Amino acid sequence: MKVVNEKLQLITDIWNTLILEQEYLKSILKFDKDKKSNYFGEVMHYLNDTFPIISDHKSKTQESGQFHNYILYITGLLQALYVQQDLLDELLILFNLEKSNDNNKYLIRKIRNELIGHPINKSKDKKLRSSVFWLADLSYENIRYRKYKNGKWEQSETINLQVSDLIEKHTDFILKNMNIILNQQEKILTSYKSKLTSLLKLLNKNTTDYTKLCGDLNTYVSSLNNYSLGFSIEYYEKAIKLQSNNIRYEFYINHFTQILNGYLHDLVKNIDEFVSRINGTYVNPYSSKDFTKVIFVDDIPDCDNNDSVLIPYDNPTIEKNVSSTSNSYNYIISKLTEQKHTEYIDLLINEHKNNSTLITELINMKNALKNANNFEYYCSLIYVKNTLKNN
Repeated sequence: MKVVNEKLQLITDIWNTLILEQEYLKSILKFDKDKKSNYFGEVMHYLNDTFPIISDHKSKTQESGQFHNYILYITGLLQALYVQQDLLDELLILFNLEKSNDNNKYLIRKIRNELIGHPINKSKDKKLRSSVFWLADLSYENIRYRKYKNGKWEQSETINLQVSDLIEKHTDFILKNMNIILNQQEKILTSYKSKLTSLLKLLNKNTTDYTKLCGDLNTYVSSLNNYSLGFSIEYYEKAIKLQSNNIRYEFYINHFTQILNGYLHDLVKNIDEFVSRINGTYVNPYSSKDFTKVIFVDDIPDCDNNDSVLIPYDNPTIEKNVSSTSNSYNYIISKLTEQKHTEYIDLLINEHKNNSTLITELINMKNALKNANNFEYYCSLIYVKNTLKNN
């Protein structure tokens, strides 16, 4: 079951990391109300919850139980196999694939229905049929039962099946359909990677077509709008239109472009990793290295990639003594990014009275707060951050 669990985890990782984050990928899968809910998570949890029932078979073969315990185990096992088949079909449907069609599937369903689902039923020609567990040679390694027609012994047959054989057939069924799902995910991700690669080429052209770029960003990576405070495709478009009016807009464009480059490269890297995991060629780059745990501050727009900042969020003593030395500006910028402790704007105004351009941007931030204009606020904040860093 180790391979099954690994594939199950990979399907989940791709779903959580990429598909749920990107509206474009959701549109490919034609998200309906079920897909927008936690339905996928419920299916995966149910699959995980039923695996121990199946893998418990090896320990059961060493036991010699009473008939009632045997019945409880076998019916539970058959039901777990049956339910997992249904759950795999639900996953196939989620990924716009056809339901499974497999001889191993129908064999298990037939046995389950004869013993649990419909042990007493009528055939199409209205003849009575029934199935009962056979008491002779009771063993957890076998499923033995008799099938009767019209309740007559002479028209009965004994069915004898190896439990390990059924589990093996079921495992083959699970792996086959998980591979179908992973192949579908690989096709989706490979196609998506080509879109992202085109975006990167467009972004890094000397003469960028900003209208096309912004349109493609909204189509393929709309999750950018939730990436960080003050980071928005809409703001990027506004800044492009206004860049000749004030240098703050140019700073915002450069800031957005830098972060966008990193964001797109990270997406491509994630896709490459997932595809290599699907193909079995992935090598963990950290497996042979010794690391000391390091905590970094998020890049946007608090700190640069190379900044290493300790932010004393809950230290009132440090807050009272904030000044323009050392890394205190990083702390101030982090608070202003969250639009908290906006009194720091006045502190910066008092400390930089001789820098008229900086004062203009700080005043613009204050006015933007009053007018609830986040676009102007963050454009000025990014300018202020870069100015303080370079002084």
